[in-house]
Amino acid sequence: MDSETPGSTIESEMIKAETVEPEKIKMEGIETDHTSALTASQGQSNPDQQSTEAAWRNCGHLTNLQQIETKEKAVKDALTYIKDLESLLGVSNDVASASKWLARIKEIRERRKKNKILIGLLGVSGSGKSSLINALLGEEDLMPADDERACTAVVSEVSYQTNEDTEAAYEAKIQRISQDDWKAELTSLFQDLRTNANIRDGEDGEEDLERNQRIQMAFGKVQSVYPFIESLKKFEKDWNVAKLMNHSSVKYILGKSLVLTSAKREEFSKMIKPYISSVLSKGDNGAMYAQWPLVKLVKVYVRSPLLQDGIVLVDLPGSMDTNAARGAIAAEYQKNLTINCIVAPIQRAATDKPAQELLGSVTQRTLQLDNKLSTESVCFIVTKTDSSLKVDRYIRDHPKVQEMLTDEFEKEHRISEDIESINVWCDERKKRQAEDSFLMSQLKKESKQLAKIHKKPKKAGQSKKRKAGDDGSEEQRANRVKFVEIQKSIAATKKRIGDAGTKLYKAHERKQLAIAALERSQSRQRFACIKNRNEVAITALRADFEAATMALPQEKKKPLPVFCVSSLAFFESVNNSHQPFFGFPKVSYTNIPKLRTWVIETTLPSRDHSAMAFLEDVEGLQVSMKLWFSGATPEYLMTSEKRSAVETLFNLNFDQLKKRLAELEESLIQSCQRTVKNGLISKLSKFQAEATEESQKVVRNWPQKPMHWGIHRAINRAKGVHVTRKDIKYDWVEELVACYLAPLQEEYTHTLHDKVPKERTIFDDGVSKVLNEFLGNLTDSLTTICPQLSQQVEQWRKTAMRVPGQIHEVSREIFHGPIAEAGMDGHRKVKPKVAETWDPIFVICGNESGRGHYKRNQNMHNEHIKANAHKMYQKASRAVSSVFIQLWKALPEHFSKGVDPILAAIREEFLDMVVKNTDQSGLGQIERLKVESRLELTEDVLGIFQGLKAAWAQGITIIKEEVEEDVKPDEFHLGNLDEISGDSDEDSYDEDSDDYESEG
Repeated sequence: MDSETPGSTIESEMIKAETVEPEKIKMEGIETDHTSALTASQGQSNPDQQSTEAAWRNCGHLTNLQQIETKEKAVKDALTYIKDLESLLGVSNDVASASKWLARIKEIRERRKKNKILIGLLGVSGSGKSSLINALLGEEDLMPADDERACTAVVSEVSYQTNEDTEAAYEAKIQRISQDDWKAELTSLFQDLRTNANIRDGEDGEEDLERNQRIQMAFGKVQSVYPFIESLKKFEKDWNVAKLMNHSSVKYILGKSLVLTSAKREEFSKMIKPYISSVLSKGDNGAMYAQWPLVKLVKVYVRSPLLQDGIVLVDLPGSMDTNAARGAIAAEYQKNLTINCIVAPIQRAATDKPAQELLGSVTQRTLQLDNKLSTESVCFIVTKTDSSLKVDRYIRDHPKVQEMLTDEFEKEHRISEDIESINVWCDERKKRQAEDSFLMSQLKKESKQLAKIHKKPKKAGQSKKRKAGDDGSEEQRANRVKFVEIQKSIAATKKRIGDAGTKLYKAHERKQLAIAALERSQSRQRFACIKNRNEVAITALRADFEAATMALPQEKKKPLPVFCVSSLAFFESVNNSHQPFFGFPKVSYTNIPKLRTWVIETTLPSRDHSAMAFLEDVEGLQVSMKLWFSGATPEYLMTSEKRSAVETLFNLNFDQLKKRLAELEESLIQSCQRTVKNGLISKLSKFQAEATEESQKVVRNWPQKPMHWGIHRAINRAKGVHVTRKDIKYDWVEELVACYLAPLQEEYTHTLHDKVPKERTIFDDGVSKVLNEFLGNLTDSLTTICPQLSQQVEQWRKTAMRVPGQIHEVSREIFHGPIAEAGMDGHRKVKPKVAETWDPIFVICGNESGRGHYKRNQNMHNEHIKANAHKMYQKASRAVSSVFIQLWKALPEHFSKGVDPILAAIREEFLDMVVKNTDQSGLGQIERLKVESRLELTEDVLGIFQGLKAAWAQGITIIKEEVEEDVKPDEFHLGNLDEISGDSDEDSYDEDSDDYESEG
């Protein structure tokens, strides 16, 4: 064979292509410096140091965000060149293995994880979640918000708009409830109306106020959807469920989706408002309406930079919605949230136990059972930080704030005195100016009188012609002198008036500067109060959350993320950059930018993992293809007999490898099963016994709060979940669920979130050991029977070294996927069993009426829990157990799906290497054609890899961060007002002119 074969060149390339272990980026201490961004024209991070090393392998000197941006740039580069490679392989029909590599590339694409970080905003309606979303997106008034009342009524999801159509810059996909859902709500309303018309329910014939409220709320929904229905009286008289369901307002839209798009934000906001907001909108015919009662989910897509890396914001309204479809959607979202942001106005964050009260016992328990009650998964956002703040009173009540503002008070006092001085000075000047104005009018009158005297007709006999040198009579001369003096006085007075006006104007300017300085001082005082109130809220929330999670094992606990924000101040400051919003001297003081930074940081770990996994897959593809291209050393080619011996040896070792890996998988599953059985399942009978006893106490206490009979029946009518007209929330179902889960949650959490994950470490270590032994034994054996192949075998071994990491990734996906999901699903199986047991009784009690019905309902509850508590919780235990039984059955398939392609790839690469190092005279015609066709591809493929290598060597362009300027101290000084220059045009009077004749 020719010594200059393509294979020999590729072998040298393969030596260079030996990969190193990827750097491990620690995300525990994520930096907040977001100074880099990925620009369209990618540059080098250091143009003076040209390097062929992949920038994503050598970026440890950058910030965490810059490192990830570097890797994501490398991902984009790889996708570009992989597309070229697919095109090349796609037209290489004569290369039999081309389809194999296309399939491999497809697998790599499919394994590429698309980041999706669900950030849920949880909180009661009216807490400012919609305004907060708008501020985070930088899209004012995008999501409907109302300054005076709760607005958002349905679950809303906001994610990045990938549609590049300019007419669809904003898009919404609206999912409506089914016909059955709406029919159930209408049926319930008519049932209430019939009962209300025919029966007086109380022991003394009193009215059921809870039912009246329920009717008003339900009818409000009806009027929103059917705006032509004018009154409840006409509704009862003219309508029924069938007619309403058959009306065009709902008949053709229930259960169907709707897509809305717009290029303009304002137009889009108006379009989606009826489907999201509980505030009525005006229709084309002028009628007020809303569609939200028919909607269960709205997905909004917008091109916000915040969302482009996978962040999805989810607005979850209050959890007491009477509509089952919306409730189910909200529950499903809560299970899948990556981050739970508890949103509350500043007033609610100032209670004795703010964190636990805002979370609520149910959410707190659920988060703990999901392994999400931690500072990694929970965040508190305090909104409306500048509302309901009386600065003077707050300062009086907080001596530390008062002391801190001492210098500011002195400045305020000095500026106030300056303003008063200006006012006094101006008043004096205005007084003088008025006197001068009066003097001016008098002088002008006198001047006119003199002019009239001068123009009087001559007496008879007097000569009209003045002789030369004759200055007239003595009186005329005196008048002329007086006239000149008056004109001088007029000019001087006019000048004084003009100068006074100019000085007053400039004094007014100084006053405005002083007033602006005073407002800035007062703004700083207000901000000091806001900041102190924020710090108090942050301290209280963190302390209470720490107390609530003290018993939970958390390594290296971080402080609870708490952000105190003002969306209103943010937009006011951004929209009027020349005039900061009162109480917020800088935009950053609204804390919206800080919250944005934190939200972005939540994506960094998953983005890093996703990028690294994909890049390592691409690297593995390169090395495997280079091995595929490489040929034998010209000095030695195996005979077909030697090839057979090598393949036999490999197959024996490979079968043993698969067997040992299968044993490891089986051992892992059994260990997990045993851990869950011993730590949890075997103890369920104990927990159900405790729950059986506790639930009877709970049910007996339901009417002992005390509780009005109307509320008791309303809760039954609502199947255990009800909010009274006084906004008191009841959830009997969750109370019964808590009887079972509360004592269970410690064992549940410890077993599933502490013990089970440790089994993965044992498995991963075993995988590494088994594969290293396989590669070592096989390499030694092959070198013994065929030493001439040592170089090729070593090259193959290096490519196979990626396998342990790939199988570790499979185990990671299984533990973070099916196993984690089983942990979240298990405890959620309890509530349906409780509801299933109690729903029939709730229906019966909800329909009870007449004298004595309250007592009958109580007795029915007590008898029911006595007879059914044990069976109810036994069913719950079985439901929890079934989740894990199904998990153990499914895990082998999950492992097979992930591991089998990895093992098949290294086997195929080995056998291909053997074929290439076999004497072609011993090969069949088909195999020889494969080798020849493959060699023809070599140059083109290597060119693609060289292009990718050059692209990877280019780093990102580091863009300098724009830092908001610090607020400069006020430099206002009043100065000497009397030294203000008038700068007015001086009126002059020329004594030599004869204006006396023209005056008047």
